[in-house]
Amino acid sequence: MKNTLLHRFRRTRGVRRGSNEGRRRRRLRRERAGAVLIELALLLPLLITIVLACIDFGRLAYTHIAVTNAAREGAYIGSFNPVTTASLPNWEAVIQQATLNELAQLELEDIDNNRFPESVGIVATLIKEDGRNDRVRVSVSYPFETIVNWPGIPSDVTISRAVEMRFIR
Repeated sequence: MKNTLLHRFRRTRGVRRGSNEGRRRRRLRRERAGAVLIELALLLPLLITIVLACIDFGRLAYTHIAVTNAAREGAYIGSFNPVTTASLPNWEAVIQQATLNELAQLELEDIDNNRFPESVGIVATLIKEDGRNDRVRVSVSYPFETIVNWPGIPSDVTISRAVEMRFIR
């Protein structure tokens, strides 16, 4: 019975059951577990702060890209649609709707009701020069709010982008 696998395992580790060496190792293992718990308690707030900062920065970058794409889409639509002084209000409405459709990826509440959200600013401007180089300028502004109120950093930021394109005839 002395040659069982369990007996060989205990013998190779050099610790007999009930010996002082075994008790000392078990006590050290419990102390190490307590030290790991203290280290976790100290580092967990720092790790959570880093994760929240990454989430806020990612949301800011995503919103900036979405606003830029919306301004580009509005300028693109405006540059392909011919405009006269009589059709200017309709032209602006078409650009605003195209811009809002592009901003739908930000999940605005009022887009589904075809109402112009008051929090979003869209301005379409016709820039007349010599007839051949007429341009359209679309400016989009969107309010962004962080998840966490970071000290020293404003929690409400307005992201604004403006794009100009020549008319394509």
